Amino acid sequence: ALNLDNVTAVIKSRDGVLFFGQGNRGIIVYDPTSLRNITKSDGFMRSPVSDIQFDKSNKLWFSSWWGQGLHQIENEKIINSIKEENGLPSNFVNEFEFTSDGTMWIATRNGVATYKDQKVTKVLRKDDGLPTNNVISLAVDKNDNIWFYTIKGLTRYNGSSFTTYTEDDGLVLPRGNGDVSIDKKGNIIFSTYGSGISIFDGKEFKNLSTKNGLVDDRIWDIGFDSGNNYWIATDGSGVQKY
Repeated sequence: ALNLDNVTAVIKSRDGVLFFGQGNRGIIVYDPTSLRNITKSDGFMRSPVSDIQFDKSNKLWFSSWWGQGLHQIENEKIINSIKEENGLPSNFVNEFEFTSDGTMWIATRNGVATYKDQKVTKVLRKDDGLPTNNVISLAVDKNDNIWFYTIKGLTRYNGSSFTTYTEDDGLVLPRGNGDVSIDKKGNIIFSTYGSGISIFDGKEFKNLSTKNGLVDDRIWDIGFDSGNNYWIATDGSGVQKY
């Protein structure tokens, strides 16, 4: 039997197939009549899965924390990989997202890369304006601005310049683990493991912590429903609705 413990990422295809990325067993597929494990024989090198996404052409990609880069899956087999030898700044990939034109933005431990037309097209690092090379998370807003979570704060990239927000601007204290996401109204959500949450509307920050009702400041993930309610997954204190 396959166990669905230690799930690190999950996504649902258009036809209802679920793909679970795990911290210790690779990828499990639920179709929903059976559970199957994508294994080494399918091209998968055992490594914790950091992210799973469909691109604009409905092709499935997943990334790895432990030096395995980023991979494309078709018919439950790996058919394409992006690694350092292909121009990726690091094989340790934290997260990736897509802009409206289909460009993939890839956050790694050693900078950010863009990938389009089957090649790495750009690499951005600290020398280019990032506050640090280790980008923990990223998100794309409706205007294709790219938002980065780093230990230095919340950074926006508009295609030509970087703007970084810190505690001096009202942001909660950045931590070594965290996430940046976009809610249904377009607010930027900066969630941390240890400092709670900052909600940024483009002008000011609203912060949530145990001081004003958050059940736990250690946030693993946040999901948004159709009513823009926040479903906050905490470490040891359950799921809280905001």
